[in-house]
Amino acid sequence: MSLKNLTKILVKILIMGFIFLYLMHDPVAEEQLSLRWTFDADSKIKALTSGDLDNDNYTEIVAVSSKRVYVLDTKGNLKKEYPIKFNPSAIFIADIDNDSIKEILIGSGWMNTTDIKGGRFEFEDIENIKEKEEFLYRITRNQGDIYVIQEDKKEPVKWLEVGEWIRDIFVDDLDGDGNNEILIASGGSNIDYIELVTTAISNKTGNLTYVRDYKEESSENGSVWIFYTNGSLIFSYHTDNIVWCVYSSLIREGEGKAISAGSKKLIVMDENAVELWTFESLGEDYSIKEVLIDDIDNNRINEVVTAFTSPIVSGIHVLDRDGSEIWQYRISSKNILGLFSINLDIDDDKEIVIASDKSIYVLDKKGGVEWTYLLTRDIDGIQVTDLGDNEYKDFIIASGNSLFAYEISKDFIKLQRADRYYQEAKRYYDSANYQDAIVSLTNARYIYSELGNSEGISICDSLLEKINEGLKEDKRGNANSLYRKALSKYYLGEYKEAREYAENALEIYTQIEDEKGISKCNSLLKDIEEALGPEVTTTSITLEETTTTIITDEGEMSSIILILLLIIIIILIAFGLHQIAIKRSKRRKVEK
Repeated sequence: MSLKNLTKILVKILIMGFIFLYLMHDPVAEEQLSLRWTFDADSKIKALTSGDLDNDNYTEIVAVSSKRVYVLDTKGNLKKEYPIKFNPSAIFIADIDNDSIKEILIGSGWMNTTDIKGGRFEFEDIENIKEKEEFLYRITRNQGDIYVIQEDKKEPVKWLEVGEWIRDIFVDDLDGDGNNEILIASGGSNIDYIELVTTAISNKTGNLTYVRDYKEESSENGSVWIFYTNGSLIFSYHTDNIVWCVYSSLIREGEGKAISAGSKKLIVMDENAVELWTFESLGEDYSIKEVLIDDIDNNRINEVVTAFTSPIVSGIHVLDRDGSEIWQYRISSKNILGLFSINLDIDDDKEIVIASDKSIYVLDKKGGVEWTYLLTRDIDGIQVTDLGDNEYKDFIIASGNSLFAYEISKDFIKLQRADRYYQEAKRYYDSANYQDAIVSLTNARYIYSELGNSEGISICDSLLEKINEGLKEDKRGNANSLYRKALSKYYLGEYKEAREYAENALEIYTQIEDEKGISKCNSLLKDIEEALGPEVTTTSITLEETTTTIITDEGEMSSIILILLLIIIIILIAFGLHQIAIKRSKRRKVEK
């Protein structure tokens, strides 16, 4: 191969590489989130939360790996760490001993296998068994405990033995007595190992023989547990499926708090574990992995938001307080790794944040997508919180052994707000609500101008032209209506009303520079004036003023009345003479 051909091939490869990088590059995504800091743990991070642990008005981030608990400040610096010797599965920060200092609650989960003593078949018992019999010789059960970390302790202390894999922890004052209760969602898979023995009489020897076989039977269990902070059980609710999540909040004003738990279906119960209603997801393969209760649409009524997963599709349901679906949103993913209702951009509305695989989805209160962000790494856990140095929220993402803190771009948030105002203006325009369209469009253009976004300014100006044209057509329609009324009154001989309608129509036609409308109004007004003839411009107000301020003598009043009568008589005589002259003229024409 010649050097020239080799050079051409290398140049093509470089060009294709640049094209590939350009296509993979997402400038908008880069503008959405910027990396603030990272933190590396000793092993994979399995649980993540945030909160103000020490009441200093600053958020701490708490991450739990397979070996340690890490407490970080808002800049990602390590404040404390604790060694652990269990498999962490859930975490929550709350004050459980009423000392105004929060504790870290950590749930654990593992599978425990036990051999059943005497569970296997023994040959000497062959004569005592039936033709077929099963022997349970081993079991595997999911297990879990709750550990607590207090500020003055060097490591977590086992606080509660639950007996099922801990999936979620939530702390709330359920009964309003000023003391918190602890809510736990738990459950997992169980396996029974069974030996099957079949006996028979041998055809050759006539002796009793047997055949061994083995099988495994799998099942699930799940529970919701409510404990006092001293560890005593208030009540428990059990089901045949894993309970993945638990949450409590008011659903109806004036009623107690509702407890929501997600399994194959959503179960909503009162504080006494009485079932209020359930919501079935989309099928047997679906599980509800996250749940929250919040007023997401600012109507002062809480909604229930659930995140569901399946082998094919995932998403969220938004339900009203009676369990009826308001809307749903689906994503092509098998996992939901976080669900939040939070005001990201300091406007009047909350956003719903969903984390799944490598993506973050931000939805508005009606289920519309405000924006999405695609990471280059898998999301194993997420927290949406305020790291304290600005008015916008931040994303803390766990991926593998590391934490990544992302800041939402201020300019991006402004751009999203401008885009929303613009879309709102378009909707108003489409429904011919031009006044509200102008208000929304003015807000959008102002923000685009602040950002120096020439494209945004251009589309606003283009829409404004359409709105002005719409307003113009509205005004033309109004003027046409007034003109038609003026014509109607004119033909009925109601000339004064006709003149008023025509003058109002003329004013609008003049505003919108409609020459045809101006011309026809002027023509009609001329006809009206001719029909009215000369008018005496005497009004009741002038008469009253004359009566009260000028005329003080009855003789003068009588003189004025006489003069007016003489004028009226002269006008009538003149009119009569005019009619006589017309008749004489017609008669002469006939004679000729």
